[in-house]
Amino acid sequence: MVEPAALDAARKQLTDSEKIRSALVVGAGWVGRQIVLQLSAFGIKTIWLDQSPEALNNAVAWLNNQGESIRVEQGWKAVNEPLGPSVLAIHDISQARDDIDLVIESVTEQSSAKRKVLTAVSQRFPNAIIASNSSYFTPSVLQRFVSNPERFAHFHFHVPVWKTKLVDIAACPDTCAKTLVRLEELSTRIDQKPLVQLIENPGYVFNWMLKSLIQSSLQLVQRQVTTPEKVDMAWKSVTGMVIGPFGMMDQIGLDLVYQTMAAGRFVDGDDVWSPLMELLEPYIQAGKLGVKTGSGFYCYQDPQ
Repeated sequence: MVEPAALDAARKQLTDSEKIRSALVVGAGWVGRQIVLQLSAFGIKTIWLDQSPEALNNAVAWLNNQGESIRVEQGWKAVNEPLGPSVLAIHDISQARDDIDLVIESVTEQSSAKRKVLTAVSQRFPNAIIASNSSYFTPSVLQRFVSNPERFAHFHFHVPVWKTKLVDIAACPDTCAKTLVRLEELSTRIDQKPLVQLIENPGYVFNWMLKSLIQSSLQLVQRQVTTPEKVDMAWKSVTGMVIGPFGMMDQIGLDLVYQTMAAGRFVDGDDVWSPLMELLEPYIQAGKLGVKTGSGFYCYQDPQ
């Protein structure tokens, strides 16, 4: 376990040559594409890997269209072209360069999928930092899939990445201080606020709190106390926030919320989450995943 004193010492000892300049992002989903956008906008040479040509092509189209609008809106000037020389989209890991500083796994929230990716990338890139963007799994659950786990940590972004500007950096029991410091420095350089956590906690900080909010909101609807719209109205009226719990779920993606709850069943039990997951199933089966598909609990004429 990394001690705070060791972390402080590593910060002072970090050299310019140890800073992360290149990254491989595995996964072209809703979060993966936002991570690629954030990295490339700040000059990180990025390789983007997904085995599905259709998924990757759709994500590249998003980067060229909505991603470019976001770049203009945010005033990012480090990269002038959406998919210029700083981003390379590939379908096979063999196409990636060997000199990658960082690999970010951003695939579906399923242990089997993450095991496959983490095992492959840790073997292919023995000198790179390996990071998972997992929303719920603790680092110790996934570290066994990575060779030399002192270079492994969670690097978890919140959506929309360019607005939330918060990234969780969570250590596994074997993570070394330098790994955390290199990720922390990168976070600041790409306009994110790093929240380093040395003690494991499912859901980190914000998602741990959000879990209770989502659970209680869904319970109100599942028990037929009220509707999603009225839950959000109550939340926004009292807190003064512009978005309510069901709007938040739409923003995250109902499929990702569902996957996170499915993982939570192993900790909290089926009785807690299964009835609530049933509320999401009709939306997911209909392809209504939230903002990214144009509809979820609400409709979005302009997903941006």
